[in-house]
Amino acid sequence: MFTKKREKNYSNEILARKVDQLSERQLSVIIAHVLASALFLIVSWDVVPRPKLIVFFILVLTISGGVRLFFYYLYTKQEKLTLQPITWARGFTVISFLSGLLWGVTPFWFLMPEAPLHMVYVLLILVGLSASALAASAPYFPAYLAFVFPVMGLLTIKLLFFTNEDMVLLGVLGVIFTVFNIYYGRTQSYFNQQWLLLGYENLELVDTLKLQKERAEKASRAKSRFLAAASHDLR
Repeated sequence: MFTKKREKNYSNEILARKVDQLSERQLSVIIAHVLASALFLIVSWDVVPRPKLIVFFILVLTISGGVRLFFYYLYTKQEKLTLQPITWARGFTVISFLSGLLWGVTPFWFLMPEAPLHMVYVLLILVGLSASALAASAPYFPAYLAFVFPVMGLLTIKLLFFTNEDMVLLGVLGVIFTVFNIYYGRTQSYFNQQWLLLGYENLELVDTLKLQKERAEKASRAKSRFLAAASHDLR
């Protein structure tokens, strides 16, 4: 209860720092998604219908690249001063969700059991993106959930219910992987929260000590003046 009260005192400042952490990771996220989409394009070129593949590639570049980059640009150009941290946090979360949803539909569009090697490539790309999102979005946990749920959730549904029986085990492994990553991400987010809280409490402690020092010095000067005046009156 005491910890919750302490966190509430700095909730806005902590959220602002979390959004800063998200922003610092956006360029690496964009690069990861562009590379993943390029790799996906290469491994799928001779397997899936090319018009659909090109449309998907353009959508990834637009949402995971262009929209995310534009939002990052607004944030870094001091536009953040005009909006509350929660607004920016929700913005990053919405972009993560749209990006996750786009990648999440790939199993339904492109995953074909009759092309096992291509299926392995697709699974590795999706799992890799989900794992990298853990490092990129863990500072603000809702942003991570907004990405990983549609990606791994739709992939697991596809493997469990819309493929042959041989794929069910992969679906179960997908569930285990997702649960483990969510648990690890939640733990990482908690420790980040405590680290930020400790930083603000240390700043408050330093300010308090400075104030007490100034008061002590002021009292000491007043005492010295009083003693000097009293000594002068006695003489």
